[in-house]
Amino acid sequence: MAQSAQLPAPPDTALVEAPVDRFAGLIAAWLAAKAGRSGSAKTERAYTDAARSFRQTLQAVGHDLDADAAAVALVAQAWAARGEPAPSTFNQRLAIISSLYSYAERRRLLGLMDPGPQQRAGQPAQAKHQAHATPPAEYH
Repeated sequence: MAQSAQLPAPPDTALVEAPVDRFAGLIAAWLAAKAGRSGSAKTERAYTDAARSFRQTLQAVGHDLDADAAAVALVAQAWAARGEPAPSTFNQRLAIISSLYSYAERRRLLGLMDPGPQQRAGQPAQAKHQAHATPPAEYH
């Protein structure tokens, strides 16, 4: 009598149906790229906390990291100003978020680049997220 072939078990549906959080992946990749640059656990914690807090603030108003540039800029300004911080803290908060968006832009992970006529003419595209000043190089 011939043995019947055993069919493999179906895949775990929890794994198949679980949504992929590409933004959590983006933040994790950005943090990994940042890891060890400053050598400070405090700086690493500040970046981690800022990214999570900023994303939660975006989500609280119905957006995420890929929201319209104007909406992101408004949320970023309000988020950075929470708690009436010193100007240096306000600027540091925006610099951290700017670093995250710069990382995403360089890798075209959020579709934030505006491929306009400048790019076709060989000039760099202008980022849509320009609500704040360019942070110092150590934040990029």
